[in-house]
Amino acid sequence: MVVWRGAGTMLATMVTSGALALAMQAASQPPQTLQQRFDAASKAAAEGRCAEAITAFEAVEATPTGRRGIVGAAINVRKGGCLILRGEPEAGEATIRKGLPVLERAGDEFKGDVRAAYLQLAASARRRLDYASAITDAERALALSEALARIQPLLMLAALKRFDGDGAAERHAFEASSLAGPDATPDLRARIGTEHGRVLLNAGRTEEAYAELRKSLTAQGGLTLRTTLSEVATRGDLALAADMTGDREAARKYLAYTGAGRISEAPFTSAAVFEAPPCGLPGGPTRDDHAIIEFGLHEKGWVAYAEPIYVTGGRSKALAFAQAVLGWSWSAESASKVPAFYRAATRIELRCTEAGDRLSLLAPLNRAVAEWLELQCAAPIDPLTPDARLLLEMQRAIDSTTATPSMRLQAALWLATSPLIDAKASRGPINAAETLARTLEAPVVVHARIAIQRAILENDGARGFREAARALLAQPDYAGDPMTAATLRLETARSRARSKPPEDAARLIDAVVADDRLEPTRPLRINALLQRADLAAGAGDVAKAQQSIAATGLTAQQCAVIGVAPAARGHAISYPEEAINMGFEGWVRLEFDVTAKGRATNQRALMAYPPRMFSASADEMARAMWFSASHRPDTEVACSATQQTISFRMP
Repeated sequence: MVVWRGAGTMLATMVTSGALALAMQAASQPPQTLQQRFDAASKAAAEGRCAEAITAFEAVEATPTGRRGIVGAAINVRKGGCLILRGEPEAGEATIRKGLPVLERAGDEFKGDVRAAYLQLAASARRRLDYASAITDAERALALSEALARIQPLLMLAALKRFDGDGAAERHAFEASSLAGPDATPDLRARIGTEHGRVLLNAGRTEEAYAELRKSLTAQGGLTLRTTLSEVATRGDLALAADMTGDREAARKYLAYTGAGRISEAPFTSAAVFEAPPCGLPGGPTRDDHAIIEFGLHEKGWVAYAEPIYVTGGRSKALAFAQAVLGWSWSAESASKVPAFYRAATRIELRCTEAGDRLSLLAPLNRAVAEWLELQCAAPIDPLTPDARLLLEMQRAIDSTTATPSMRLQAALWLATSPLIDAKASRGPINAAETLARTLEAPVVVHARIAIQRAILENDGARGFREAARALLAQPDYAGDPMTAATLRLETARSRARSKPPEDAARLIDAVVADDRLEPTRPLRINALLQRADLAAGAGDVAKAQQSIAATGLTAQQCAVIGVAPAARGHAISYPEEAINMGFEGWVRLEFDVTAKGRATNQRALMAYPPRMFSASADEMARAMWFSASHRPDTEVACSATQQTISFRMP
């Protein structure tokens, strides 16, 4: 016991002595000057230690001197750059622009800071696809650059202008090559050559592009098993150039060395939000346009960046394609299954869709709920925000102690209906939505939408859902509301991929058509007329079918927007031999029209991975597809712009 007490006393004495020594040493050192603290923060920023740098800059800002003049401006510019790198581009850009005017007036001493700031602003604008702003800032950086320092802004400008068709992009690439000279490092020569090759590809000079890209590959050391992202990009460009010049064997070889088509089970097809841009908008793509878009996938499920590599058309079309990709979302679980290498950069072939905004049977209820929530002062959800990013916001809002009940209800409904989370995880939000709706004394349509969503979540098959929908329809409140009653009847009556309509489908549909509380032009009533036409024609009552079609006032093509698309009945898989020989796997999302007899026509590849590998085979397969027949007396087309994804997996 004495020994332990003595040891403890000795240890305590040693600790106390050490602490005193450290305290005396600290006391003997003078405190850091403001300049030293600023320099330490700047060093951390330059080395990429942004969290440390931001904290240090803010400590300097807290002093009177740190908020004023050149010091304050320099802090804003350097801290803003770190905010951008940390994933806060809006705050970062605003902070940089706050300090830039002061540093520009300070002269040559801060010329390097100003140049770097404009390059950061240009890169940030490029990432959000604001090419006009990016070009303005990159040109300002170029004006502040001399000799070899001009190469970086020149290459950025070549990339930003590669779709413009006015020769400016090629001039920028040529100047960068001239400045680099024959003594440039292989990596720099490859980087310049790859960008020049992309410019030539988009100018339609494919043979020249192919030659330039082969030089870049040589500078990188040729086709080796090393696969850095820059090397993969050059090989991907070469695969595209070779394919466009008709050298398909070389195209497949280059593509194989990118690693594309090697992801088992094609996890990219599991996206919850995966839409192509619409055709025909002003300045946007047309049916005949296509693009190759490169994108990165954040581990939480949103698209981190999207860059157009090649497009048939100008800059506005390129940006429309890339903007659509920025809106894609995956669940965090699905995103995590994609290997990090493919999340960093993947390319996809893309065309615009002619489908327009498809309206589900639940669309009228969804719109009514959103309008009521807005009246309760719940802020509208920004449609441009990717769902995967919204997921985090909604998860915080539902448990927030400061959010209003209407905001929490909005979050609960969003989570309960989101394809980003599974049915089990949706139970909490759907329960919360029910409680909040009662608290707010919400109207029938809100309670109905929640009840229908619960029925969807708790019933996988058509039979279970139909039983749940019938039970809801038996409740007086729901039966008494025309929108709710019509939605429940049509959801119960409609045909599904693996289930025929129920025996009383005609009675359910006729009840919707006969409901005078629904306006004649309401989508639900028109949908009912289209379904009634199909059922009547199937039963041989052509007169009733024609009468129903005439009552809709629609063209046959509009069934893709309002009607229920014909249910798929089958298709055959045709795996291209060249893909089997090279071991490629992938997928294609097709878009096609369905004839009244249930055959596919006017087919084309809407999306394809890997680019230009399976598109032709998918087109051939579409010709063998068949669907449920529809009644359209005035045209062969029953439904336009139907979409279906086909996966190609090695046998």
